[in-house]
Amino acid sequence: SLQVYTDLFLSLHHLVGVTSDHDIIIYDINTFRKIKHCVGCLDEVLDIKCIDDHVAIATNSEQIKVFNRSRGNCSVLLGHSDIVLALDVSADGSMLVSGSKDNNIIIWRMFNNEYYYCGTGHGHTMSVGAVSCARVMPPRFVVSGSVDNTIKIWNIDSVHQMNKEVNLSVKCTQIAHVKDINSIHISPNDKLIVTGSQDKTAKLWRVSDCSLVGILKGHRRGVWSVQFSPIDQRVLTSSSDNTVKLWSVSDLCCLRTFEGHNTSVLKAIFITRGTQIVSADNNGIMKIWNIKSQECVNTIDKHNDRIWALSSSIDGEYIFSGGADSLVFEWKDVTEEIEANKHTLKEDEIIREQELLNLLHDKDYVRAVGVALSLEQSFRVLTILKDLLDVGDIDGEFKYIIISLREDQLALLIGYLNKWNTNSKYCRVAQSVLNILLKTIPPNQLIEIDGMKDILRGLIPYTERHFQRMSRLKQLASFVEYTWQCMKLPEDIVREENVTYSEYQTSSVATAQADSTTNNCELSEDIRTPSEDQKEVYVSRKLVKKRKHLHRIKKSLHNSKIKSH
Repeated sequence: SLQVYTDLFLSLHHLVGVTSDHDIIIYDINTFRKIKHCVGCLDEVLDIKCIDDHVAIATNSEQIKVFNRSRGNCSVLLGHSDIVLALDVSADGSMLVSGSKDNNIIIWRMFNNEYYYCGTGHGHTMSVGAVSCARVMPPRFVVSGSVDNTIKIWNIDSVHQMNKEVNLSVKCTQIAHVKDINSIHISPNDKLIVTGSQDKTAKLWRVSDCSLVGILKGHRRGVWSVQFSPIDQRVLTSSSDNTVKLWSVSDLCCLRTFEGHNTSVLKAIFITRGTQIVSADNNGIMKIWNIKSQECVNTIDKHNDRIWALSSSIDGEYIFSGGADSLVFEWKDVTEEIEANKHTLKEDEIIREQELLNLLHDKDYVRAVGVALSLEQSFRVLTILKDLLDVGDIDGEFKYIIISLREDQLALLIGYLNKWNTNSKYCRVAQSVLNILLKTIPPNQLIEIDGMKDILRGLIPYTERHFQRMSRLKQLASFVEYTWQCMKLPEDIVREENVTYSEYQTSSVATAQADSTTNNCELSEDIRTPSEDQKEVYVSRKLVKKRKHLHRIKKSLHNSKIKSH
């Protein structure tokens, strides 16, 4: 195996070397020029900056690794003598500035798609943990913040030659905080500087004379990151008190507080042209916030440890994150694609809804149920099946609809059955569908449907409950029938009452005729043709009299028994 690889690289005129950091370096065997550098392992990622097609990463070492995203190549920048803590790039990506534990900053300039050393800034007495480059092009200065509680503004006009050591001159030095400075950033117009410190405050400074403009107070613990908004006069801060705050530059008041993280928020930056915020915390959780609504629109949990670094590309399409788990993730903003897909799905849903209405109008219930299932409209499916049951078509079209469904539609319908069966109003439809399924589909095919076991566990108890309810209802119906039969009069009594009523009616008509002859009057229709109400009144009166008579006979018999005893 080793011989094969050796012969391969010799035939390509390449020489391969492996470093103690698990990096693979490929050289041209004739010129010994480095062709490719493959990084095998990253240590804890402390900072990231995106530069067009490149990504600069500060790991837990004195080296700065610059990755070419398109070619997959990596170049290593050597210059610091201790761990690099902070990085920043100019707006056009032509200049890179780094701060390190060696108390220095270094300026790097890009030439032929590669970064080269240009100058060093000496002056801080402790580690440089924050750096920022001027936003206006071409950049005239950089700012650094240190553990020695000071900020320095460096003049970089003299930096113009590559690979020639230039000592940067300090334009201004200011004691900014009483504790470590964790973050620093320059405003888009290069007039203000904002710093964040472990003393729980963020401060605004003028670039011209390094004088204090104001203090942003409100965080209960140290401030880890600060950044100016690219479009508004706003400042973004994140803190160990688990919050992210948005401040006004003009009146130094807090405009928004974003709460949602459970641990320290180590980094927060603006994205999507200043309309959203992405924040990262000590647990490796990233959250995306909408500034206007102050709501968290997405939560990302991919890192296994704290996230130290966040950076967005110049066009805002990509976001890079890195942390203590030695991983770097590249994220793409797909908001526009998601919105376009939503619009397409909505249009398709409107078309399908209209198709469903047309099918219902044409009474094509077989296709209508399929379309309703594809739209996941369970109530519409229930309505169609209920209407078919109401007309008594359970063995006709109702059954044909169930057995003609596809496997995916059948699985969806069975899921709906579990919900319908919990309601006594819809259980008839659910039980009818279930009856057809159990009679027409083999059990081994039913059990293969996803989630069928859980569905059966939900169907069985409610089915037993419905069965018990129907049994009670049947008993009540039988009792009502029995009561009605007991209340009906025997046929001989009914015939006797009809005869008596006829005699009564004949005598009434005769009496009425005699009266009308005397008074020269004609019989009215009401007298000649008695109404049904009059008949019912007469019968009811006769029944009452007979019941009273029977009751008297019973009572007299009872009294006679008592006397005989």
